[in-house]
Amino acid sequence: MVSEVVEGVKHDINPELSMVQQQAILKILTKHKKVFATSLKEVEELKAEPYTIKLKEGAVPVRVTPRIVPYKANQWFKEYVDQLLDLGLLERCDGPWAAGVVLVPADMDKRAPRKRKLTKLKTKPKVQLNKKSVWSTYQVCVIEEEEEVEVVEAVEELNTFEDMEQAFGIPTGEITSLIPKSTAGKKDPYRLTINYKGINKLMIDTGYPIPNINFLFTLLAKAKYFSVFDCLKGFWQLKLADESRDLTGFATTFGQFRWTRLPMELKGSPSA
Repeated sequence: MVSEVVEGVKHDINPELSMVQQQAILKILTKHKKVFATSLKEVEELKAEPYTIKLKEGAVPVRVTPRIVPYKANQWFKEYVDQLLDLGLLERCDGPWAAGVVLVPADMDKRAPRKRKLTKLKTKPKVQLNKKSVWSTYQVCVIEEEEEVEVVEAVEELNTFEDMEQAFGIPTGEITSLIPKSTAGKKDPYRLTINYKGINKLMIDTGYPIPNINFLFTLLAKAKYFSVFDCLKGFWQLKLADESRDLTGFATTFGQFRWTRLPMELKGSPSA
């Protein structure tokens, strides 16, 4: 890729294009240089109605205790929260809603596997296919940190544990989950995620249809140019209604905070 810097923003242009094509693309990028953001300071508020979280009747607040994270990760986390406070994306609160925080290392090499034994369930054969093959049911437990997140029943044409590696893509006889180590390192060493499972169960579904990828491809039938754009912290560009902010509260070892913008982990965020 050919790197070009326009007003401090670095663009990578495909070197396989002709010089005329590269210059044409660079001209477009220069013309629209104001739409490219490189930091959270440039994440502006979308000019739209604030998003309101609607709960089911009789919903009771969900509150968890702060999760303990490695010391170095917690140092980074506190500095990151301070930045979000300064930018007005977060604010302190003491409301009844408090979700748990999970810091996920951005570097895959910094995610340590934790092994869990995989055991075969004592179940009867589901379907008799023929004399040589029988359908069996296996239970796979997916582990995240110290909690069992979900139990998935996988029905496969398997008779031995050796077949599990090929079927599920995991080492024979075990399943792994990724757990943050105490160090990680790139520009943003961790990705902040919040477990809003509790409030998601109490939210009213918005029902807005998300675009179908197959339909979108039909719109490209006569297109000459194809591009992919990704908004920097796109969810954070949508303002939250004042009455909904307490619902997004999350607990840390250094205080409780809530969002002023839409967090991506809420059930209704993608359709917003």
